[in-house]
Amino acid sequence: MRNPFDLERRDVLGSVPLNLQRLPASSGISVISWIGEASTAYDVRGKEGTAALTCRLLKSGTQHRSKKDLAKLLDRWAATLSVEADGDASTVEIRGPTVIEDRLVDLLCEVVFEPAFPAEEVSRARRISIERLRRELTQPAPLSERRFLEALFPPGHPYHYSPLGTVRSVGQLTAKQLREFHRKHYTIEGSRFAVTTSRDPTEVVRALERSLRAHPPSEGALERPAFSARKKFPGPAVLQYRIAGSQQVSLVVGGIAPPIVDPSRAPLELAHEVLGSRPILSRLFQVVREQNGLAYYADSSLHMLREAGYWLATAGTATETSSQVQNLLLREVRRLGEEKVASSELDSIRNSLLGSLPLLLDTPPSAHTLAQEVTIYGLPPDHFLRWPDALRRVTPQEIRSAVQEHLGGWNEPLQVIAGPQPSAPKS
Repeated sequence: MRNPFDLERRDVLGSVPLNLQRLPASSGISVISWIGEASTAYDVRGKEGTAALTCRLLKSGTQHRSKKDLAKLLDRWAATLSVEADGDASTVEIRGPTVIEDRLVDLLCEVVFEPAFPAEEVSRARRISIERLRRELTQPAPLSERRFLEALFPPGHPYHYSPLGTVRSVGQLTAKQLREFHRKHYTIEGSRFAVTTSRDPTEVVRALERSLRAHPPSEGALERPAFSARKKFPGPAVLQYRIAGSQQVSLVVGGIAPPIVDPSRAPLELAHEVLGSRPILSRLFQVVREQNGLAYYADSSLHMLREAGYWLATAGTATETSSQVQNLLLREVRRLGEEKVASSELDSIRNSLLGSLPLLLDTPPSAHTLAQEVTIYGLPPDHFLRWPDALRRVTPQEIRSAVQEHLGGWNEPLQVIAGPQPSAPKS
């Protein structure tokens, strides 16, 4: 059997890319994703949220079955359907028993290419999106990260706005606008597929081709707009937001990161494992929580995406300790660029990370996330097969150099504080 970390690239109908991930026959579950150029990058200014709302409504019924009938069918098949739209792609995923994989493929294509957009469901989805957007404004963690991204990426950039849009823009979207967006962006020519299965590749390709031929040809693939990120945050280093009634302060420090295809990915990933991504072992957990007991959580994350990316270190704490925690976040971030990570610390973190990679194959859905990443970002099919060796080759000096050269704002990061009475940290 082919290694699940080593995907097989095929073409469907001669030009539609397919990344196939093989699992043992005993897995019994197949996961199929349609991935298309229908991301928030195509939202028109003033109509932010179009892509996300269009994608969400795919689960609300097709031209052949109602939302209720669709839900009943999925339940009868022991299958699930999920959708997501962000700044890089729109993804529609179906998973279920491998013995009915052909029917899963047919239903996926029906959902993707023949949605109904019933008026009552459009109104309902619009209300839900608006409620979520308003709720985010009352919670410190979501608000601080949202304001961080708005400051980091310029207006018009797909990472600037929430994928959901804004309260104003979503409230103005109509069913007609959503249908038009769907017509332009949900095309066979603009499609990509990721499939995790135990079936023979020839059978998978045949099923996809048969299902795609059942749908009329479309306008063709669209070229993704070009975007550029700010090289340096052009304003105050510290942004503060009050939230009435909040009992917790959310702290964020961060900056720009390279796109996912950048050669610095391996050292930057390890840098963030050291900083705050690796549970228990990371510096932020040890310093902020274990040694000082100052935060409810303290971690970091690295998001290397299509045109660019971002990194952030975050913590949630009480008002009276917010300044102290913020200073600790800044200190630990700066250490990554000022000092080489000790070889013993790097080995411990790296061994933990390498040991966790096989766990991604524990279930078909978790394994499928790798196939989705390869498909969305156009990575080589054997990217995750080679990934452990790339991590093993990273040295402490390479980590420090990558932070200095590629982690924007590591020494002067953008800082966002959201809570009841935030106080700016001392420099």
